[in-house]
Amino acid sequence: MMARRGLTLLEVLLALALLAGLLIGVAAWVGSTARASHDVRAPLGWHGAAERVLQLVADDIATGDFVGGTPRMGIIERGLSISTRETLIADRRGPATHRYVYLPQSDRLVLRVRAGAFSTERVLLEGVEAFSCLRDEEANHVTITLTGHGLSLERRYPWT
Repeated sequence: MMARRGLTLLEVLLALALLAGLLIGVAAWVGSTARASHDVRAPLGWHGAAERVLQLVADDIATGDFVGGTPRMGIIERGLSISTRETLIADRRGPATHRYVYLPQSDRLVLRVRAGAFSTERVLLEGVEAFSCLRDEEANHVTITLTGHGLSLERRYPWT
């Protein structure tokens, strides 16, 4: 009797079928892990961007013109208006009005800057589900709430 060397065709096909099943399982696992990772990272990215927007509002309030008796802040339709002491627009420095406006049709929060005859608009945040500004006259502050990706951020600022 001769010793048998190598594999039969049936054994090779069975090994290939097992390998194919294993590769399909690994591919499905990698795909679901990538989706889960994206589902976790998207809200975190939005949260960080929303924090930066709220810091921008705080900066605008801090750089306001405190001279005179006219109010510097105002709640406008779908947003907030702040008169600032200094901005840079079209290579010119000077006072400006910054308007934070929520555009529900595109789920965006934009910043509209107007300085004299010059104006510009830029998108600050996408994926915004709600943006509200509520003034508490008794406590003399404004509460701003940003909502998106199932998260909600709220900050209070002095009303000036």
